[in-house]
Amino acid sequence: GPLHLGSIATAVASYVRARQKNGKWLLRIDDIDSEREMKGAVDSILRTLDSLTLNWDGRVTYQSKNLSTYEEAIDVLESLDKTYRCRCTRRQLPKGPYPGNCRNLVGRSVESAATRLTVENSVIEVKDLLQGSVLENLTKTYGDFLIRRKDGKPSYQLAVVVDDNNASVTEIVRGTD
Repeated sequence: GPLHLGSIATAVASYVRARQKNGKWLLRIDDIDSEREMKGAVDSILRTLDSLTLNWDGRVTYQSKNLSTYEEAIDVLESLDKTYRCRCTRRQLPKGPYPGNCRNLVGRSVESAATRLTVENSVIEVKDLLQGSVLENLTKTYGDFLIRRKDGKPSYQLAVVVDDNNASVTEIVRGTD
């Protein structure tokens, strides 16, 4: 949808940070969830950023045009045996981390199933410039997460990481919600 106050604040903060570091400010439209996309939202976003003179470097990229790249990333993860198929529906799952219900299913090519990434039970550290060192154990916080939905579309979590890596992104500015 259109930019809201929080997304505008994050855009301004990331723009200032990129300029401060003599970096590039990239604009990517996260449009892989077409069912939820509001008609005219992309034009509204571009007009809003333009009206605020937040000028991005290079061309605008669209996740919907990178589907084959995401599929290649999933293929790599599958070849490393880091994924499995999951037939669980949201209604079947408890609140909180995914409990691994489908982790040991026989026959990993279950039709009409989502694909989950197996996360390791270890603590990772992210150095955040505002919040400091953030420690997280994904197994305890989220559990194995989706990288491909049941409808075959890549998840947002996979797509943004692949895109950031391919664009050589070195810093990410996000809201703290």
